[in-house]
Amino acid sequence: MLTRQKLRSSTGRNTGAVAGAGRGGYVLADAASGTPDVVIMASGSEVAIAMEAHASLVAEGVQARLVSMPSQELFLSQQAEYQASVLPPGTRRVAIEAAHPMSWQRFVGPDGAIIGIETFGASAPFQILYKEYGITADHVVREVRRVLAR
Repeated sequence: MLTRQKLRSSTGRNTGAVAGAGRGGYVLADAASGTPDVVIMASGSEVAIAMEAHASLVAEGVQARLVSMPSQELFLSQQAEYQASVLPPGTRRVAIEAAHPMSWQRFVGPDGAIIGIETFGASAPFQILYKEYGITADHVVREVRRVLAR
């Protein structure tokens, strides 16, 4: 939700964002049909990357939902109905994490994918690290296509 990086703001794009953030996760942008084939999830600065990937996928006609999840623990404390309204059961999912991806496994399941960093010790400006580790909109789009093709 907050970052020191210079990222584009999503303020005003979703009037439920403040209430949704208070629930730990919310739909930032939905599939045109309202029924997504894939859910892209991210938190913090990775939401900007997810937004860019979502826009590309929607332009291709993919029914993609974008979920911002600033607090996994708070989201998990919500009623099952709310969780299912954000992350529909049976929907393929891709998560983006600029750190170790382990915490996202419970959300993506065996048919999803997590783009993250599973090593320690790299040091460089974030743009270089993101490109090296595939934390880019282009890579997210490729992963979504791969997940949907399964």
